[in-house]
Amino acid sequence: MKQRLIYIGTSFKIVEKIIESDLFDFSIAICEEKRVSETYRNTLIKFGIQLITFTSKFEFERIILQFDKRDYIFLIYQLDMIVPSNLTGNYSFFNLHAGNMATNRGAHPIIWSLLNGDSETEFTLHKINEKIDQGIIVAKFGVIILPDDDAVSVKAKMEEGLLPLFHKLVSFLNLEFDGIPCNGGIYHKPIQEKDFTLDVFNDSKNEIENKIRSQRQYKGAIVWIDDTKHYVTNILEWNEADNNTCELKIDGNRLIITRHNSLISFEINGYA
Repeated sequence: MKQRLIYIGTSFKIVEKIIESDLFDFSIAICEEKRVSETYRNTLIKFGIQLITFTSKFEFERIILQFDKRDYIFLIYQLDMIVPSNLTGNYSFFNLHAGNMATNRGAHPIIWSLLNGDSETEFTLHKINEKIDQGIIVAKFGVIILPDDDAVSVKAKMEEGLLPLFHKLVSFLNLEFDGIPCNGGIYHKPIQEKDFTLDVFNDSKNEIENKIRSQRQYKGAIVWIDDTKHYVTNILEWNEADNNTCELKIDGNRLIITRHNSLISFEINGYA
């Protein structure tokens, strides 16, 4: 008999992969109401999956408590809230964390991997407890981060590991192995604007490239000029310059920086 599984989150991709795996009895998805996209809703309709929405943590708890903990497991991916401890202690919640649990706990792990210039990361499946990104590691899927990768491409690489991770989850549920206890690890706070704001006169080329690619799917990395916020999405040129001054100027949709021995220009993506 297949394990009954309820998916919690916003990803239409994982819905497709759960169906494709044919490993679970899957007929219910739970999602925060404001995060339900048209694509997500249509995917659930396509596969006949019931959608249950919530608008608050209290409502989320009430929904979970309707289910018998002996009958269901809950799989979390892309959920922007912490599951209350009274639920994690009584139900089996499994989470897909888009980072290495030893070095990259917390929110926005893919963004942190890019900001930190990591050359590799992991897609981690773990059984959660009351602590953030702790519990029992069930399986890991390794991902190589290339210099031209951004958050979108890294996420796509991770999702290639969904099917093998599902198979490991079934083996874990069948008591074929115990998993690895996960305690501690480096925790990163949620991303703030300061984390992807360029210090154009002092950041290294790698630091600037990492900040830009970490925000490529959004507006871009931030540069402040005369109390105005500008967003840059691409380095257009980076040349040596025999100049001891530091200045910046805007020329059309180009931001030009002269600093020490470098002349740098960026593509501007509007401003706020």
